[in-house]
Amino acid sequence: MEEQTWFEKKRADMLVDIQHNCLHSQILVNFDVEDLLKIDEILESFNTPKSKNLDKYHGIELPGIEEELASAITAEAIQVFDNYTMENILNRSTKKEIAFRRYEGEFLGASVSNITTSILFYITKSKPAIDINNVKNCFIIASPIVISVLQSNTTAVYEPAAVGEFKGPNNTILVGHMNGIRVYSYLFEQEKGNMVVVGYNDPETEEHHSQVISIKNLSFV
Repeated sequence: MEEQTWFEKKRADMLVDIQHNCLHSQILVNFDVEDLLKIDEILESFNTPKSKNLDKYHGIELPGIEEELASAITAEAIQVFDNYTMENILNRSTKKEIAFRRYEGEFLGASVSNITTSILFYITKSKPAIDINNVKNCFIIASPIVISVLQSNTTAVYEPAAVGEFKGPNNTILVGHMNGIRVYSYLFEQEKGNMVVVGYNDPETEEHHSQVISIKNLSFV
């Protein structure tokens, strides 16, 4: 009987870690069968003949390296699955475009008001109505530059995340709350860096609804 490789020994743990540490686990209600199959497919793509022997150097066992290899593979798999999750969200979202206008002598916080207003308007008109009890079902996802703009707003309350809250193995992180809505930093492709994704989960249907708000002239910041 052929001996199990380090990958096969760690497969179950890696699958659990991917589900626990990916963006999907933070913003959506649950994993459906398609999601779980996609995670398994992504992880299996790293199970190559070359990777199976990474725990050895010239055929010599390297004790304890399995954990490091599993951690590295898991991080890469999460990055791929996070990208997959975001593409699905973007494809299903309604779209809106707003302009960022900052006039000479105007404070940045005042210029941001139309952005935060658009975000909060989408949340407040959602069905079911969002209140203090279910605001935890809402989320905002934006690039670091957009989040830095949102943090300067004067029309909403922004609170930084507490130490120890969600941090993925890559660059996805819970950075704070805006009027109680969780705000996540995500590294979009450069051409999508001016977007804000705002959404909520319907606890009754377990369906998520979202809108992509594209901000024109953001480079003027």
